[in-house]
Amino acid sequence: MKINTISIPKENELSVNKILIHQEKEKDLLLANFVSSDNEPNYDLILIKDLNFMKYNLDDDIDSIWEALNSRLHKKFGYGEEIKKSAVSNDLNWAYETLSAYINWDRMKNLHQMLEFWLRKVKRQLKKSSLTSAIQYSAEESREESLNEKLNTNEIAITKEEIGKY
Repeated sequence: MKINTISIPKENELSVNKILIHQEKEKDLLLANFVSSDNEPNYDLILIKDLNFMKYNLDDDIDSIWEALNSRLHKKFGYGEEIKKSAVSNDLNWAYETLSAYINWDRMKNLHQMLEFWLRKVKRQLKKSSLTSAIQYSAEESREESLNEKLNTNEIAITKEEIGKY
């Protein structure tokens, strides 16, 4: 029986070893995440998933990672002080979770101010969105209660204008 072997040139050995070490690190992080039993978000898993989405890994250049992340944030939320009105809640939730993971990554310590700036913007928008949702729900509930009261008190003569409100 003949066994085929692959010979790796010396200059590529370092790259192959680096890849194997990186895969071990990621595997260890993923395993650690499944063992964790606290209620804290799993920042390691969030970070690895986001890096993979952007086609990066834990050992890549931090400036390149930041550039890609910042570009995604600008595309989703705009360039102004306030997040654009067309931002959707899924994107806001993604940003809240992901930015927190990047802030907790020690390799991003030099970029904490920028990450925290984005996180503040996202938190402010999430707060506005939840407040707006609560106000809309409350207004709908009030209109429904008002209609029910009128119907329960036998007020049958409702004008066209009143019907338009409901």
